[in-house]
Amino acid sequence: VMAMAMAAVRRWSASTYRKLFLAAMATCYACAFASWLAQSTALLGEAGLLPVQNYLAKIKQQKPAAPQGAVDPWEEATRLWWSEPTLAWYAAPLGLDVHVFNDGVALVGLCLACLAAIGVLRHALVFAAMFVCYLSLYKVGQTFYSFQWDILLLEAGACTVLYAPWSLSAAFSLPFGLPSPISPIPPKWWPWSGRRASTVPGGVVWPLRWLLFKLMFMSGVVKIQVRGRLAS
Repeated sequence: VMAMAMAAVRRWSASTYRKLFLAAMATCYACAFASWLAQSTALLGEAGLLPVQNYLAKIKQQKPAAPQGAVDPWEEATRLWWSEPTLAWYAAPLGLDVHVFNDGVALVGLCLACLAAIGVLRHALVFAAMFVCYLSLYKVGQTFYSFQWDILLLEAGACTVLYAPWSLSAAFSLPFGLPSPISPIPPKWWPWSGRRASTVPGGVVWPLRWLLFKLMFMSGVVKIQVRGRLAS
């Protein structure tokens, strides 16, 4: 049975591997965003263990002061974004509570992840949006979001933006075999027309391979270091 399964897997095309990987990646994103929504109030809310408001105020004090005179709140948020990339800076210009705003970011990320997981929308821009949403939450997560798997999800998410299809015809579909409103054959003027819409360029796989190599190599290094400390 195992041999038959491996033989079937070897017959899969590159686009099939990509669809499975993108579905798995979207599922990981969905679990991460759902985890934020489930515990953010207790951990990072106004009455939580490490309130986000206090953390952002501390970061703002450490940054260079804004120019003298009236400062546009959107310009100030953008200036702070470039020093500490999190969408939470835009909560104040929008007149929203920062905790509510972060939950909204997580909810948007969760919706996009669910659509990508079931195969409705797997465009590269969708994965880029999920990456930005999770990076925003990671930046304000403080101690609770400083673990190896959080950084690994961001690294894998950045690689996925390159790996995901940029063609609408290859990225948009409906589940259960329903007809798609976007034609599977794009017009001739489309940059990725014809068969190129479903092919996977070989170069986009190498960032993922490098990430896998780095993960396995660093895991082995950590085990060797721990073994050496135990022996001494």
